Amino acid sequence: MNRVVITGVGCITPLGNSYDQVVAAMYAGTSGIKFSDTLQTNTARVELGHSNINDQFDRYDTAATSLFARATMLAYQQAKADAKTNVDGVYIGTGAGAAYEVNNSILEFHEKGRVRPNSLVSSMNSGAASFIASKDNITGPVFTHTAACASSSVSIGEAYKAIKHGEATTMAAGGAEFCLSPILVDQWRAMRALGTKSAPFSSTRDGIILGEGSVVYILESLDHALARNAVIHAEIVGYGISCGSETLTKPSEQGQIAAMQSALRGIDSTRVTYINAHGTGTPVGDLVELSSIQQVFGSGVPISSTKALHGHLLGNSGAMELLACLAVLKTNQVIPNWNLTDPDAAIPQGVYLPTEIVEHEQDVCLNNSFAFGGTNVVLALTK
Repeated sequence: MNRVVITGVGCITPLGNSYDQVVAAMYAGTSGIKFSDTLQTNTARVELGHSNINDQFDRYDTAATSLFARATMLAYQQAKADAKTNVDGVYIGTGAGAAYEVNNSILEFHEKGRVRPNSLVSSMNSGAASFIASKDNITGPVFTHTAACASSSVSIGEAYKAIKHGEATTMAAGGAEFCLSPILVDQWRAMRALGTKSAPFSSTRDGIILGEGSVVYILESLDHALARNAVIHAEIVGYGISCGSETLTKPSEQGQIAAMQSALRGIDSTRVTYINAHGTGTPVGDLVELSSIQQVFGSGVPISSTKALHGHLLGNSGAMELLACLAVLKTNQVIPNWNLTDPDAAIPQGVYLPTEIVEHEQDVCLNNSFAFGGTNVVLALTK
């Protein structure tokens, strides 16, 4: 079995357009959430801006792809430049994929009675992975995973497995989500899941804040990385996946516990020194997750949710929050729970939710992604 490491990072996010910018915002508590007059709610848009993303592509690529695919290409190019290597394959995770493009086509059809000739191709959820593969002549495994809010974590986990079992040496893996449209926002609003502020674990939390962005990593075998003297950001040491949901939207403690235990197969749970929680800010979800964590680890492990700053990037949330795990491993400083001034009284006693930067020597970090439909994914990383 091969050991698997991360050697490249690329990101287009509400907190910045590079790893350093995102990490600086996470430690400073700088929020990317702003009120949208168009959508009449708080959202977290990419800092680079849609028009600036589009300006980096010629008219042929712009016509044949969605914003979702173009932003993912930029994140991939950044990650590849960081890793300084080519890749065998590409796995991208997304929940809604090119929904923004689909919505635009619907509006165009109603207004003009027709749609653009390329609208079908640009509306494919597989468009981001395929665009990267076609532009970079990648002939290995190219696949798109869709598992709601766990999508990008599945893609990273499956790329890890492919390298671990010798099916590939290097992989690009991550996620993207660009679906903030009036229709999607109204869907969340109709479910009464949309919040007015982003404050996971707070007594006044009232739902999620929707976000967008693309994050891509380069994964490779440790032997390959060492042979070329690559800079290594972290090692992936576990990938746990389970299904557990009482309904399509209500999380299951047993499912979450199973995913965390699976990710730690062969690893002593006492080695876990930080958990980046899924922590969406929903009244039910936050408490279920904290209870699940406590049943596995007891008390004392620092837990935080960075969604307080960048909102919920849906299918890209796992890849986005993996940036926080890399930062904590590197600095031995836990990113706090920003906006947590009034913790919910129902939080289990002994749960550790730091509200300021904490010096804490790191060993193993967990990244939790718990999705609608019951797909639970946990990634474990170490230095």
